[in-house]
Amino acid sequence: MPTVDFETEMNYLESWNSSEFLVILNKYNPEKDLQFFDRIIRSAVETRKFVPLRSHFLDREGTRLNFVLMKYDCIKWAHSHGFILPDKFALPKQPLNSDMTATERSTILKILIGMAADKYEYNHKASKNTATGTNKTSIRAGLQRVGLDADESTIKKYLDEASELHGDEIKITSNKPN
Repeated sequence: MPTVDFETEMNYLESWNSSEFLVILNKYNPEKDLQFFDRIIRSAVETRKFVPLRSHFLDREGTRLNFVLMKYDCIKWAHSHGFILPDKFALPKQPLNSDMTATERSTILKILIGMAADKYEYNHKASKNTATGTNKTSIRAGLQRVGLDADESTIKKYLDEASELHGDEIKITSNKPN
């Protein structure tokens, strides 16, 4: 089985954690140390130049915070600050969601999972969901009733992403509105 190097693997991801981004920045900009990059990335998050998709602690003591950032935002930020990145991390000419910030994407995903949980009784913790199938109570069937369509795998993909970002925020109740 062929091995994939770290950078090639990173290139396939849509989001990077800040620790991975620090390693790449430091490798191609060795005149600066990891602490320098850590400090300026944290500053960019604090001043909202970076809007993390989520953050989590790397160590058990809860002292080292790590951020999950959109790859496109990382590359754009690095280029705008004159940092060198390998050619494989060049900005795409037209990114798929160039008009959408990480905050906007996060909000849209929050709306999606909220509606799915409320209207279609989607449970992000369940191994199977009728909401993501092909039955008459599924999200796909609901879309088709109003003249739209989306593949079940596409619906599941975005619900999985929304669950990863906002699943812990959902309060599942049995009180369904009329």
